[in-house]
Amino acid sequence: MNKKKALITFSIAIFMVTGLLSIRGQDKKVELKNKRITLQMEKKQLSSVFIRLLYYYDVPIGFEESKLDKDHNDYRFQSNVPPDEERWKYNINKPLAEYKDIEDHLITLNFKDARLEDVMDEIVRQMQNYDWEINNDVVNIFPIKGRDPRFEKLLNLRIRGFIVPKGSRVGLAQTTILFYVPEFKAFLDENNLYTHSLRDDVLYINRPLPMDLEFSDLTLKELLNEITKAKRGGWILRTDKKNDGEKPDGKEGIELLL
Repeated sequence: MNKKKALITFSIAIFMVTGLLSIRGQDKKVELKNKRITLQMEKKQLSSVFIRLLYYYDVPIGFEESKLDKDHNDYRFQSNVPPDEERWKYNINKPLAEYKDIEDHLITLNFKDARLEDVMDEIVRQMQNYDWEINNDVVNIFPIKGRDPRFEKLLNLRIRGFIVPKGSRVGLAQTTILFYVPEFKAFLDENNLYTHSLRDDVLYINRPLPMDLEFSDLTLKELLNEITKAKRGGWILRTDKKNDGEKPDGKEGIELLL
């Protein structure tokens, strides 16, 4: 083999090795807590913060409300994400519309190419009553002050089975839990609670599910996280925020939003 052929052979070998390393690098999944996040926001509603995380960075979030926050609605957020073709509306540099009735519990963040772990630490620090963890690739925010023991018990409730077929609208997952999961219904009766499926200003709840939701023998929290991974977006467990309409006598309302 002359020098010219040897040089060509060597160049091809280097190209192939480099290509293989590049492919392997692309296949390596970044841990959710290490996802790089840029959020620079001053005195914004939590909903705006979460829209950036949910819509732009595709960070799934489950939120369990503290009893200390049950008398306000400042921690509401949209729990479903837009279809990919509409994501441009929520470009990281575009201003976001906020709720007109929220003036308290605002969040300030100044992160550039930071780890999600650091961003979440700062968010829950400003929320004051919460901590967070990652369960099955879903960020779960839970109370460390004023935790409702009924909520904790409910999230640990064992669910025998759950099925919603592919192509159903996303909102059917919520309705199925509220009205067709016997363990959930029994829990409400045993704890003198009620719930409903009514929701205000819900976006993207009619998107079709991209896969079958079929799960068995898992806790309600595990089920909510599995559904959230499939549909993307988040889930919320909180006290009933609706003061209109009739409420069952002697019963307290809760909301489970997907």
